[in-house]
Amino acid sequence: MPWIPAVVLCAAAALCPAERGAPQAVPFDALTEAPELWLGETVQTVVQVRGALAERWEGFLSGLSPRSHVALDVWGDDQLLWDPEQFRAPSGRIHVPVQVLLGEALRSTQRRAGVPATFARHTRARVTLRVVAYTAGRGWLEVERIEPTAEQVPEGTVLHAIRGLDLLRQGVTGLAISELEKALLPRLPAHVRAVLERELRRARAAAHSVPVKTARSTGAMFAASRS
Repeated sequence: MPWIPAVVLCAAAALCPAERGAPQAVPFDALTEAPELWLGETVQTVVQVRGALAERWEGFLSGLSPRSHVALDVWGDDQLLWDPEQFRAPSGRIHVPVQVLLGEALRSTQRRAGVPATFARHTRARVTLRVVAYTAGRGWLEVERIEPTAEQVPEGTVLHAIRGLDLLRQGVTGLAISELEKALLPRLPAHVRAVLERELRRARAAAHSVPVKTARSTGAMFAASRS
């Protein structure tokens, strides 16, 4: 059955679940591809923060402004950031009101050690947001709440995965296995862990079928992936 937004399923109050007021969970790529389906709705999604928007932006008729909001470039939760193409292509933008930013900064100071700051690069966060407008051919997403998830994909995992997969392509299976094992050490989201475990199994299988090789430098690969 195709994935259908709740705004379509709940065309009448009688058809909606009892918890109708709770935000619907929506994949971020679906939200950015067809934001008009959720216009005026509050939804929940998961993103990976890339960082604050560097260039100046205008809110057009959205009601959002650089004076009252911080614009964040984000990746969707399904983007695998060790893939250079996915790393270089953020899937969207969210706008955080200054008062939400300040409130989250206060909560961050009260969290236990080891939980990342919400707006740090690579932070995986659960976001409650509202599609406040659809103008200039895009949806404008205003954040109501943003908080880190328990499972993260830290930059170390990304770098170890890049190196491990590069070594695997070279046939240097022993080092590839070591790098992929390191990539798997943090508490990762299930879908990310599944992909890396599959690559690790592939590396271990290859280790039994190819002669030992020495590694070439992967510095160029790192530099290209981080640009």
